[in-house]
Amino acid sequence: MKVYRVILKPKSVIYNLPTSDTIFGAICWGIRQLYGEKELKLLLEDFDKSERKFILSSAFPIIILPKRNVYFYPKPIFPDLKVEEMEGMAENYKNEIVNKFNDNFNIRNKQQFSKKVLVSEYKKFKKVEYVSEKIFKRLISENSIDELFKEYILNNKIKLKNDTFLVTSDEYSEEKIFTSKVAVRNKIDRLTLSTRVAGELYYEREIYINSDSVKLYFFLMTEDMDFFVPIFRWLSDTGIGGNRTVGRGYYEIKIEGEISLPNTKNSNIFITLSRYLPKDKEINWEGENYYELLPYQSRFDTMFFKGGEFLKKRIIYLKEGSVLTFKQKSEYYGRLFIVAEFQNKTIYQNGIAFPIFGKIKIS
Repeated sequence: MKVYRVILKPKSVIYNLPTSDTIFGAICWGIRQLYGEKELKLLLEDFDKSERKFILSSAFPIIILPKRNVYFYPKPIFPDLKVEEMEGMAENYKNEIVNKFNDNFNIRNKQQFSKKVLVSEYKKFKKVEYVSEKIFKRLISENSIDELFKEYILNNKIKLKNDTFLVTSDEYSEEKIFTSKVAVRNKIDRLTLSTRVAGELYYEREIYINSDSVKLYFFLMTEDMDFFVPIFRWLSDTGIGGNRTVGRGYYEIKIEGEISLPNTKNSNIFITLSRYLPKDKEINWEGENYYELLPYQSRFDTMFFKGGEFLKKRIIYLKEGSVLTFKQKSEYYGRLFIVAEFQNKTIYQNGIAFPIFGKIKIS
């Protein structure tokens, strides 16, 4: 299948960065509206054999710089540094760390000081959610996360941006990528379509993006891009994700041409760029696998299903950035999972992994 990059330019405040399952659901509704329910049913019931199957990543940020764009990927999930590794680093690089981080030159125990600095900085480093494409390519080509942390600590070649993004020094800029705020909302009674008698309030996070300097993107893998062009036009009008009825989640959508993905020869792992529900015998669970579990339960889309805020089955995803040892190389992994039978319809949840293959050096 061919791979395309789809650009999302926010036209409004967004509820969250769209994830692979959210984008998949939005596209499925587009197929139903534009091509008919029969076409959608044929696709979902025999997805792996369908000529119209499509594989998605989650959405990630892009920084628009004067000379080039900086595309971000999820930071690969690796094991934490061990205590003895931290102590060894504190001893080996104590002079460099003292010179870089010390404001008071009267330090009696350089190793103790450097260890404190390392622990403090490693906590920040661990919270990073995204790395630039340049750093990502290094990590999938046998560069360990430990080596990256050393560069972050010892020189200015690797920098932390907005507490969330890891970039190289030539990709760094002071501008905020996005800002999160808390909005106060009023609960609506679905039967009377009015605020509840008690006037119940609740709070939600909203993301504000400067669309002149920041956009979002996701990858789409398909053999028939022409099939999806009208769907993306439709989604530009209807939005993607939650809270669309209050003006959230609207984008200008642009499809870039066919692109090549980062890749490494003699790969031994893949990193998933989407939420993943493994099939049996896809993963070598005795190999090097590093992942985070994401319990997840969503509601029916009330724009299309009427009759209440019904919940789908609870599932457990492997999170984006999970590092997994495959048994056999494949274009994609995972499955669609039936999460409900509702109003004589079968509801599926997308758990197909969008893989980037690499050869990882853990330490």
